[in-house]
Amino acid sequence: AKRRSDMKLTFKYLDIKGLGEPIRLALTVGGLPFEDVRLSYDDVVALKGVAGDLTKHNGSPFGQVPVLEIDGRPFGQSGALLRWVGRECGLYP
Repeated sequence: AKRRSDMKLTFKYLDIKGLGEPIRLALTVGGLPFEDVRLSYDDVVALKGVAGDLTKHNGSPFGQVPVLEIDGRPFGQSGALLRWVGRECGLYP
């Protein structure tokens, strides 16, 4: 398993305080270095992929945000991301 310091993390979410904000805060409080990519609504539409084809997404595992890329591999679902960050940082019981 990689050490925390060896992982390249990129967090992608809208530039709002929404479902992604607790994840941003946990990454910051937990001291995990990450790239914070603030998306516009047009960027999110582009991530959703090809209209009508739910199997093809452009960088988003479920065609939605937030997305946390770990070493270039995208992961989704805000609750799961928050739990993962919490465990990695020792913030999760």
